[in-house]
Amino acid sequence: MVCVLMNNKSWLANLILLVLIATAATFAFIYFKPNFFAGAGKSEIEDEETHEHGHHHHHEENVELSTEAIARNSIKIEKAGPAVLNIKLSVMGKIIPNEEDTIYISPRFPGVVKAVYKKLGDSVAKGEALALIESNESLQNYEVKSEINGMVIKKNVGIGMYISGQENIFVVSDLKIVWADFNVYRHDLPKIKLGDPVKIKSLDGTFTGLSTISYISPLGHESTQSVIARAFLDNPKELWKPGLFISGEITVDTVSVPIAIRDSALQKLNNEDVVFVAEENMFEAVPIKLGRRDGEWVEIISGLDSGARYVSENSFIIKADLEKSSAEHEH
Repeated sequence: MVCVLMNNKSWLANLILLVLIATAATFAFIYFKPNFFAGAGKSEIEDEETHEHGHHHHHEENVELSTEAIARNSIKIEKAGPAVLNIKLSVMGKIIPNEEDTIYISPRFPGVVKAVYKKLGDSVAKGEALALIESNESLQNYEVKSEINGMVIKKNVGIGMYISGQENIFVVSDLKIVWADFNVYRHDLPKIKLGDPVKIKSLDGTFTGLSTISYISPLGHESTQSVIARAFLDNPKELWKPGLFISGEITVDTVSVPIAIRDSALQKLNNEDVVFVAEENMFEAVPIKLGRRDGEWVEIISGLDSGARYVSENSFIIKADLEKSSAEHEH
């Protein structure tokens, strides 16, 4: 009787052990099965994407392009390094006649205008007759002549008019050199000085010229709170017409910086300034902190080392590829 009871207890213990082992095996299978298949699925998706697009995105800030794609899209790579920045001030202004080469012509004696030889816009030579007047005192005719080579820019005379001798009947100006007068606002005035280089452009971009600031007015305009800064502008073909508005870029400072990149390299990602750094055919979007800039170069405060290879031209193509890939992963 005692032997039977012991055998029954041994059988029951073995049964309980088997049940525990089976439960543990079932739990392990249920726990590890989803992770196993999820990992397999991810690998298949990545393989398909690599095959379809021809490049692999290691993470959301990287893009890999083939050598052919780099050449086809004219992607240019340069090295970050020292540069000289020309800090510029953008200004607006207009072309006016050169007052130093402009004459205001009045008749010597009062009388009646008998003939007018020149009209507005005509070119004249020094000593050339502009009009003929009959003097009231002597009743003799005398000619009014130009004292310089130039162009008639104002005319206030006509045949039969009585001239008192006090008025200007012609204004002649030599337009081979004109003035470019720029409005510089009060807060920018400390930045400019005599001799600063200035690049001058017509508003439609047709004409450009180079000069230097030769005059800064000691007086300001009350209505605009600005001061005139003037440059002499060579005008051999008389393409710069007085009265037309112009724009200018005055170089107000020249600074050397240890690390700079091309302005064209900059892109925005997630509201950050980034540059694409190149490692062979892999391009990584690297956030950077910017300093001074002059329209061509940008100073790098942090985020990029000197000598780093970066995309200087057509970086927008890499950005577009990156954004496209991120959108595909999200879906």
